[in-house]
Amino acid sequence: MRQRICLRGGVLSTGAVTASAAVYDPGTNSWAPTGSVAVPRIDASATRLPDGRVLVAGGTQGGSTETATAEIYDPATGIWSPVASMSEVRLWHRAVLRPSGKVLILGRIRIERLKLPGHS
Repeated sequence: MRQRICLRGGVLSTGAVTASAAVYDPGTNSWAPTGSVAVPRIDASATRLPDGRVLVAGGTQGGSTETATAEIYDPATGIWSPVASMSEVRLWHRAVLRPSGKVLILGRIRIERLKLPGHS
């Protein structure tokens, strides 16, 4: 089975968060564009599901715009599909695939809590 790596989102040189995604194929050492995410995000979790799809959840859209949304990427079609949102926003959290196939999301950081003492 040929392995590929999907890279989604990121921050452009302008500081904007992008919705674009690309797939890297180590067998051909090449990148190819794939479907864009519905919600641009960084600092999200990504979990490979047992069927090969990838769940991306939470993160921030840049600045102080956190999100609780989630999407699933299907490598067979190159399409991202929205799924149920989490009950609260999360970024820099962990996602753990359980033996049941369900994903456990734990931990979170809210942007307003990132301020260090002595910093504004």
